[in-house]
Amino acid sequence: ATTFFTFSSSLGLLALGHLPAAALGPAALVLGGAGLGLAGASGSLLGLRVGFSAMFGAANGMGHGAAMLVGQSPVFRGRQGAATGVLLACRAAGPLLLGPPVRPPGG
Repeated sequence: ATTFFTFSSSLGLLALGHLPAAALGPAALVLGGAGLGLAGASGSLLGLRVGFSAMFGAANGMGHGAAMLVGQSPVFRGRQGAATGVLLACRAAGPLLLGPPVRPPGG
C-alpha cells in the first residue's frame, strides 16, 4: 500500500494534476471503497494485494494529492504553505478522531 501511495501521490499528480480537486476527491473515495470491498470479499491473498495494496493505496495517494492541490490554490494566496500543512495534518488526524475507539480484547 505504501508503494502505491507513493507512486500515486507523486507520479499520479503529474498525470492527474490538471483535474480539479473536486474531481480527484470523489475518484479517490470510489477507488478506495472499491479496493476495501474487493479486499474484504475476495478471500484470497491476491484479492487482498490488489484491493488493499494497489487500489486503496493509490486512492490514499490521490487524496493526498487533492489536499495538496487545495492548499496550493489561489484561495490561500500568501498562506499556501500553512494551508497545505493544516490540510495534510487534518487528513492524517481524521482516522484518529473519527474512527471507532479500539477496545482491548475482553474489555
